[in-house]
Amino acid sequence: MNRKLLSGGWIRKLLKWRETNMSTQPFGEYLRQLRNAKGMTLQDVKDASGVSHPYLSQLENGKKCVVSPDVVRKLAAAFGVTHLGLMIKAGHVTEDEVLTFRREHGINDGGES
Repeated sequence: MNRKLLSGGWIRKLLKWRETNMSTQPFGEYLRQLRNAKGMTLQDVKDASGVSHPYLSQLENGKKCVVSPDVVRKLAAAFGVTHLGLMIKAGHVTEDEVLTFRREHGINDGGES
């Protein structure tokens, strides 16, 4: 795991973001809001991520509720958001798991081991 990704107060930012943005909102609805906030069309997201237009539409409309970590990585890059943040939103990892990982590997909020 990239230590830089997990360092420098990043976890505080992630938890603050999660507190502000995470609710019971479905992942697809969140993706639609993110896409609209970025001013992107489904075609723009398809072009930037390589994820098909029909699949993106199904995600946004709640017809596909489970998304693979690989697709999450592609979407994070397309939207310019963190992969880990989107993995949390998709339900693949929890902030408790991130904190446990950091603790087990001696990574503190200042990025020092």
